[in-house]
Formats: sequence, C-alpha cells, structure tokens
Amino acid sequence: MIKKIKCFPKILVGEKITITKSSNISQEGIVGMVIDETKNLLVLETDKGIKKLIKSSIEFVIDSNSLNIKGVTIKKKPEDRLKG
Repeated sequence: MIKKIKCFPKILVGEKITITKSSNISQEGIVGMVIDETKNLLVLETDKGIKKLIKSSIEFVIDSNSLNIKGVTIKKKPEDRLKG
C-alpha cells in the first residue's frame, strides 16, 4: 500500500525513487537514485544517465518505504524544508 503525505521533511539525496506521475508522459516510470536536489529540481542517476526533473510536475514513490510524494509539496530548498 502506498501512503500519501502532504510534506516531506527528509533530504532525498541517496534515496531510490520511481516517478509515478508526470506532466511529461515520457518521465513516468523513471527509476533512479537522487544525486542532487535544488528548490525546483530533482537530479536522478538512472541506467540511461542523469535525468533532471522539475519537482512541480512530478509525483514519485520512495522505494525504501513506499511513500507517494507530490513534487509540488517539496518545492523548497532541502535545508528550508527541514526547518519547517
């Protein structure tokens, strides 16, 4: 079962994620390790190379704990998101 949450306070670098929804259909199903995170982007290392994804246009699942996250809810710098 996939749990939906509104805000995610954790840093995502090092997490393996799967893109479940995207405004760009070709991005759905991408699986990769988050190697960088900015206010607006997630940078993934995938089998096909580096992918830069706009947070506000995606939903993804963290593979380690099955959390479904809407990118728009984490559209902050990681350090600002941790502050609250």
